[in-house]
Amino acid sequence: MPETEDSFASSARAAIAGQTAIEALGVPIERPRTPSLDGPPPAELSLFGYFFGAVTDDYANFAGRARRKAFWGFVLFYCVGWAICAAICSYGVANSNFAGGSDANLSPMFFIGGGFVVLYAVLMIAPGLAITTRRLHDLGRSGWWQLLHLVPGFGTLILLALLLRRGQQGPNRFGPSPLPR
Repeated sequence: MPETEDSFASSARAAIAGQTAIEALGVPIERPRTPSLDGPPPAELSLFGYFFGAVTDDYANFAGRARRKAFWGFVLFYCVGWAICAAICSYGVANSNFAGGSDANLSPMFFIGGGFVVLYAVLMIAPGLAITTRRLHDLGRSGWWQLLHLVPGFGTLILLALLLRRGQQGPNRFGPSPLPR
């Protein structure tokens, strides 16, 4: 019985010392290396990298902060996606027969492009709202400020002016700064 008490006592001492029970017995364990906080900063993402991250990893992530580069990278490729959908629809309209009468018909490309427009619009609602919310969080404001879009005339312009501003330096109530050290 004393051996059990000794092994229990050694396990307790090892736990207090930050060791596992196996390490306390003298068996070496190779621990995974964790990156040092003093090491080089992480590699900078491209604008498309920010867009891709927003539509995959952060699809509906409304928590945290997003820097200006991430937001405007998303906006750039969001607009490129709309341009591609518009080009497909335009191609379909250009190849349609509008001779009039009962024999007028639209090209199948018009309907394919229309399907892409609807699908793209639905799929981009959540990431668009999420990254705009995170961008507003970087400014120290709530995501509800997006409701400024509903103010006729100048609401969108006020929101645009806010989104162009530099974010708060250091941590704020929404999390740490998204800027690299």
